Amino acid sequence: ASFTDAMEQQRRKARAAWAGSGDTATENIWFPLREKLGATEFLGYDTEVAEGVITALVKDGKEVASLGKGESGAIVLNQTPFYAESGGQVGDTGTLVGDGVLARVTDAQKKAGDLYVHLVTVEKGTLKPGVALELKVDHARRSLLLHIHRIEEKARSFARLLRFYRPDQTLLREMQNARRIRHHLASAGK
Repeated sequence: ASFTDAMEQQRRKARAAWAGSGDTATENIWFPLREKLGATEFLGYDTEVAEGVITALVKDGKEVASLGKGESGAIVLNQTPFYAESGGQVGDTGTLVGDGVLARVTDAQKKAGDLYVHLVTVEKGTLKPGVALELKVDHARRSLLLHIHRIEEKARSFARLLRFYRPDQTLLREMQNARRIRHHLASAGK
């Protein structure tokens, strides 16, 4: 079998195995879009503001030519600083601003592997494929969520430690010995 045949077979397997979330009819759009557009380049580790170009618009599970004022839908960009919901951390929010256009990003999600999808509500103007936008992540919200995520990771680590150590075990004795040694050294220096 050729490389192309093997890749197509793998795509079919991935589609068949994908459980997805929500209404499957509206989720099936993402695999063909991923194949057509390629992966979204993620810039969010280095910046919270970037320029991106709209590559696709989706509303009610179908690709559409535009989203106008007051409409909500999903937007795919060639690149993004918006962190997508993943690994227990929620997706970024923020704004998309262009010439006569303002859209509010209410969530960012990954679909079909590495296609970043921005859920938006258009507040001004009309979004269309090919339009360049300034992409701005809500810095205050991202910072807060990052701190919460780090605290949760530390709490999980601490909980794992508590499962393994009981007061009668070596760790407690070692901590007591360390306190005695510190006390002895401190009093010897006087």
